[in-house]
Amino acid sequence: MSSPPGAAPAGGEPRGGHQWLTSWGTFISAIAAALGLAVSGVASCAAWRALHDGRENEVRAQASLVTTWSESHRDGNHVVHVVNRSFDAVFLWALPFRTPGGEQKIITSSLPPCTELVFDPHEIPRLRAVTSRTTNGFMFYDSSGTPWERSPLGLFEAKAGTVDEILGRPGTRTTLAEIKKAGGSVKAARECRNA
Repeated sequence: MSSPPGAAPAGGEPRGGHQWLTSWGTFISAIAAALGLAVSGVASCAAWRALHDGRENEVRAQASLVTTWSESHRDGNHVVHVVNRSFDAVFLWALPFRTPGGEQKIITSSLPPCTELVFDPHEIPRLRAVTSRTTNGFMFYDSSGTPWERSPLGLFEAKAGTVDEILGRPGTRTTLAEIKKAGGSVKAARECRNA
């Protein structure tokens, strides 16, 4: 004899009702798991991007605190300022000038932390600059050894080979002591901060 519709079969569970609920429950659980996985993936991607951007900013931090510019002086020449506002030294900086024999550069071995260097290139005997206006470009290595170039277009991480080649060209090499002897000044930089 068969059971009436909706009645429990000999096993005790009604047919169709629980199976239907179980199927829908499984389906909804699968959708929720997929959504959770998608949200987790998006969150992981955002966290990775934030970490990557933070590291990029960390790498640029010291370089962004190193600047140079020139300003008119009373005698018509220009005085050059090279400033390191970070708590770390800058190494092998190069600042090119026009000279009678073409383009040369002035290089020092380092610029101490929190330092502003001010000088007139005409006063440095070995440089013999035609003009005290610098040509476009200023190159240096930060304290971690990363090469940088600052130009009118902005601050860029330079290729080490390119900077090494430029630094290896014939030119004037000098030190902070020679610049001071030629009337340059080395003073504490304003607004010095940790990179």
